[in-house]
Amino acid sequence: MNAKDLLAGIDGHKDQLPKVRSVAHAYAEVLAPFVDRFNDEELERLIALGALIKARSSQLVPVLTWKQAGELPAQGKPIA
Repeated sequence: MNAKDLLAGIDGHKDQLPKVRSVAHAYAEVLAPFVDRFNDEELERLIALGALIKARSSQLVPVLTWKQAGELPAQGKPIA
């Protein structure tokens, strides 16, 4: 498989993508079982790709709903 075929597979991917907090962490989780198969140069390139993914992707931040926020103990004082 060459880069063009791989990109076509990525562009044509139809399955639902998981909602992950960090794409870099998901990349590392998927790659970790295969790391022993790569030589040092290949592993360095994969780590560099992971760094690029981390630098260029967003990280999901957990947000509370109004109901969840109302269930938390109050902090501070209300603003009048």
